[in-house]
Amino acid sequence: MKQYLSYIIGMLGLVSFACSGCEETDSLTTVSGFQVTLIEAETEEARSTPSEIGKPAASQFQLKIVNTVTQKTVYDDTYKSGFIAAGQGVYTVTATCGTDAVLAVDAPYYKGEMTEVEVPEKSSAPVEVSIPCRVANALASVFVKEGDEQKFAELYSEYKVEVAVGTSVTSLSPVDGRSAYYKAGTIPTFTFRGTLKSNGQQVSKTLEGGALADAANFAAGQHVKITLGYQPTQPGWMPTIEKVAVETVTVSQSLPMEWLPAPKISSTGFDATNTLDVYETETGKSATIDLAVASPLQDVEFTLNFQDEVLATAAINKTYQLSQMTSSEIASLENIGISLPVVGEKYPSIGLTANLLDDLLAQNGITVKNQITIHSVKANNRTQKDNAPVTFTIATHQPEFSVAVLPGNIWTKEFTVEECAVAPGKGNLTKMKEKGLLYQYSLDGQNWTDLPADLTQTGLTPNCSYYVQCVYRNKFYSNKVSFSTNPIVNLTNGGMEEWQYSNGPQASWPDKGPFWKRWYVRNVKDETTEGWCTLNELTTSNNDPKAYISNSGTERSETSHSGSYAAEIKTIGWGSGTTAASPLSTIKKNTPGELFLGKVVELNPIYGITFSSRPTRLLFYYKYLPEGNHQFLVEVSLANGEDIIASNVFYGDASDDYVEKYVDFNYDPEKVNLDVMTLHIRFTSGENTNAEVDKASISRGSRHVGNKLYIDDISLIYDK
Repeated sequence: MKQYLSYIIGMLGLVSFACSGCEETDSLTTVSGFQVTLIEAETEEARSTPSEIGKPAASQFQLKIVNTVTQKTVYDDTYKSGFIAAGQGVYTVTATCGTDAVLAVDAPYYKGEMTEVEVPEKSSAPVEVSIPCRVANALASVFVKEGDEQKFAELYSEYKVEVAVGTSVTSLSPVDGRSAYYKAGTIPTFTFRGTLKSNGQQVSKTLEGGALADAANFAAGQHVKITLGYQPTQPGWMPTIEKVAVETVTVSQSLPMEWLPAPKISSTGFDATNTLDVYETETGKSATIDLAVASPLQDVEFTLNFQDEVLATAAINKTYQLSQMTSSEIASLENIGISLPVVGEKYPSIGLTANLLDDLLAQNGITVKNQITIHSVKANNRTQKDNAPVTFTIATHQPEFSVAVLPGNIWTKEFTVEECAVAPGKGNLTKMKEKGLLYQYSLDGQNWTDLPADLTQTGLTPNCSYYVQCVYRNKFYSNKVSFSTNPIVNLTNGGMEEWQYSNGPQASWPDKGPFWKRWYVRNVKDETTEGWCTLNELTTSNNDPKAYISNSGTERSETSHSGSYAAEIKTIGWGSGTTAASPLSTIKKNTPGELFLGKVVELNPIYGITFSSRPTRLLFYYKYLPEGNHQFLVEVSLANGEDIIASNVFYGDASDDYVEKYVDFNYDPEKVNLDVMTLHIRFTSGENTNAEVDKASISRGSRHVGNKLYIDDISLIYDK
């Protein structure tokens, strides 16, 4: 057990100290000064000082107090627990017991010192400081290996180990248990001397070894233990060093038990108010109620008062006296996760394991208090009662969890709920599932239906409001989330039946035939309304009105799939120039015609229309008559600003008759948190938009029509 010896130094106004075996406190005055109480200092091992030394009492210590600046000594006398006057300043306080001799037998020297101890101006408020004090010299002891005592008795009429420091010499006998004490930092020499029984011869041998030459083994508080052994050698009478052990010593067992500090009660895991907050199903927490004792534990009195709905009925709520507990009572508490110290333990604590804390249950809207009250702790014949009883509370709260439905999981006829989210450190989803976790939906927020295991509800009404929630143990409810299924939004004029007629500028160019006066799905110039549009930016040169009329290759056709009309989308090219182009020498490219959702502003097409639903597929019917092995192109996408939520591209081949085609909207699973804002659909009569015209085959001013794509009956499909 780590044990400790300290000087507690307080200012005027410190009325009393919880230690017995000390002098009565003198009457306090109204001037500044010191009041000193002795307790034990921290170290590693305990050693029983030989009984011949006696037990040093507080009165055996010398106390010296020196002003650090003036070097004036304000006190230099035997220890007193009463008030010691001192003016304002900074001091060094030293306490010693015994003499720091060069070498002596069983003469421990104790010392403790605290520097920079400040005394303020006159005040009645106490100021406490602590001074560690420990054994300040070093010591050595000699032993005989267990089992070899008879051999030594047969060989020697007497034997000892001589310890020498400079000119100082003393002897140690392995049989009397005495120790040699010497100034810290000096390295003694050790010599075995014996008298042989057989002939009375005096024999000696210097004891040597690495441990006996290491300066670290002769520092303050170090105890060198030399164990002698017997091994037959030539001539067969000299001992061997069986081992050399080094321990750190303390003064605890040479001091009165009552002189040590009273036990202290603290904790690990609890907050400053002695409360440990636990959320039901939270895992991995543990805590301890720590009992700091200066000597082995003698007893603990404590009470359990658990309000947990299971533990409250387990007959554990009562007051216990540790020393009188039955094995059945101890086992009962250990089974639920409360580990108890044992009488005689050096580091006692009451452990609250994860087995206990993980399984505590909450109540709806109520903090469940599970309490452990420590009434008293007894050690070194002193009982901790100054701040007792101390109550530690395990406050159990209901888990905090929430549910959500992301936009990407809401369709027209179904939705999927996100898995329950548990607030960090306030529950555990895996354990919640084990104990019972349900997901529910409702039309009115009052009457609830459980969701399937895959958390997807089908068969719903489009554009209808719903609610979802999560329920744990049929007692605790998450937030209630409301949302609406997406509407079924149909495309306007998807059957291609509504067309507008446009005539060219007659004044500057006489009627040139059907390519001049044409039907369009919508107006081709500065159309600002969203919908189907037919103007292609590549068919226009310098915003010339003749150019966009001559080169726009989409118009009404009676070659339909159903109804009266379809869209005829054509790839158009010109020879080395055309009077419809500016300047006339411009050589035009092969220009695929387009049919797209969007609008035209200042003759620039803007693809996409405002849209707020989630279709699964695009359906259309096509007939394609390419020139050569060209393919036509279909692009679809749903977006939120620049974020593409779903998209696809389809390349179509030649077909003399109408073909039914579905193009899926491939949704990006990383964009499920975004709402759909725009819809983009674009048909083009050929993918090769930059191929040069064969000028040799097309005369100057001639208009050439290549690929012909017929599109009809365009619709959006909502499969879910």
